[in-house]
Amino acid sequence: MNSPCWFGTAFRSGYVGVLNEVKYFMSRFDKNKFEGKLRFEASMTGSTGTWTTIFTVGKEIHEGWNYYNLPSGKELKYRYYRFYGSAWGSCIVGEVSLRGYEVIDSTNQTFTC
Repeated sequence: MNSPCWFGTAFRSGYVGVLNEVKYFMSRFDKNKFEGKLRFEASMTGSTGTWTTIFTVGKEIHEGWNYYNLPSGKELKYRYYRFYGSAWGSCIVGEVSLRGYEVIDSTNQTFTC
């Protein structure tokens, strides 16, 4: 796996993903490859320089499922989400689960399909 590396998802144009939980599964791994080197980021445009770090993996990482939960009213609302690794091997994650919902990115009272 090259350095830096990233993997993620994007919602279709005009929509955003409202997330309240990020889960990632780690099988056998070297903690040193991830601690302080793997972060979860979000962006509205996906362009260079527009990514916001939501969390950086720290000493809490362990084998099995790792969770990052957002309290009610503090959910994330972005079009693009990704895990970004700054070191060789830091993107080797077994599985990822994003919980939330997809919505139209508009505050208008009406919307024409």
